[in-house]
Amino acid sequence: MHTVAVLNEKGGSGKTTIATNLASAWQRDAYRVLLVDVDPQATALDWSAFGDTDVTVVTIGRGNLDRDLRRVSDSFDLAVIDGAPRMTKLTAASVHVSDLVLIPVRPSAPDIWSAETVVDVCEQQETPAAFVVSSAVVGTTLSDVADDALSTFGIPVLSARTHQRVAYARAIGRGASVLDLSGATKAAAEIRDLADEVLTHLPTS
Repeated sequence: MHTVAVLNEKGGSGKTTIATNLASAWQRDAYRVLLVDVDPQATALDWSAFGDTDVTVVTIGRGNLDRDLRRVSDSFDLAVIDGAPRMTKLTAASVHVSDLVLIPVRPSAPDIWSAETVVDVCEQQETPAAFVVSSAVVGTTLSDVADDALSTFGIPVLSARTHQRVAYARAIGRGASVLDLSGATKAAAEIRDLADEVLTHLPTS
């Protein structure tokens, strides 16, 4: 089982949106997917309870993340961790158990600055990481500026990204992914591209 953590200590980075949609996309591709909600707000867990997703969603509070994931590793192909919006012991544990950490960042200076803490933890634990530009504004060059700023951290910036689209809010509110919504073609294409690109950054064995 490969594990992908979606982490950023700044709230509103698009963390849960990316985690739920990635998990849904991989589930559609016939992977057995586990979505692990370690955010005290438990938004991903609420998302699954409200909708009709096929993704298995669990929450882990003060448990041992490494031990609990090893217990279910034979039952799933991919685990997605929706992390807490601030640095906690579970955040460090999420980095430790992951094959890849995705760091969603909105194209603004405060969001870019806030990514440094997660990058530092990943470097300390020698866990591969990559940035995902999220909620980019269509028709502006802000995401290009963000790419340049993020490149100074020395970790990859994924080509796939999400933009500010109503479809993402609609999907979360319905307990669904943008892949389930009619008329959400552009958002669905973004998630498909992201899901495919992330897989190329995971170990092959």
